[in-house]
Amino acid sequence: MDFEEAVSAHQKWKSHLRVHINGSSTEMFETDLVGQDGLCELGRWIHGEGERTMSHKPEFQAMKRTHARFHTIAAEVLRKSKEGDPHGACLLLDGPFYEASIEVMDALEKCKSACAADGAGGAPPPPSRTETSTG
Repeated sequence: MDFEEAVSAHQKWKSHLRVHINGSSTEMFETDLVGQDGLCELGRWIHGEGERTMSHKPEFQAMKRTHARFHTIAAEVLRKSKEGDPHGACLLLDGPFYEASIEVMDALEKCKSACAADGAGGAPPPPSRTETSTG
């Protein structure tokens, strides 16, 4: 797995959401899709090959949970923004979303270390362009 690419793709979400809140986004985000953790490249790997090859590892389980939480909160930020509550969206973005972002980065790093420690294969490919659109 290219853990650095996964971290980078998920870090970009803060700027995507901030632009949406400010009303200058040209991207059409579907709240329900953003909230689904299995649509981005990392999520597809987590729910596919990662589950098959690493589900026994606590680091993987932690990454799976934090990744799902990240998407849930991202969808909430987007929902607030679409409902015309930019203040509420910013509060979520700078609070729970920020915390979830840190947790995802930490969980990815721990999973990367666990993979390296035992030479685990089954790593996903780097995220594609759709990673920045759906997840």
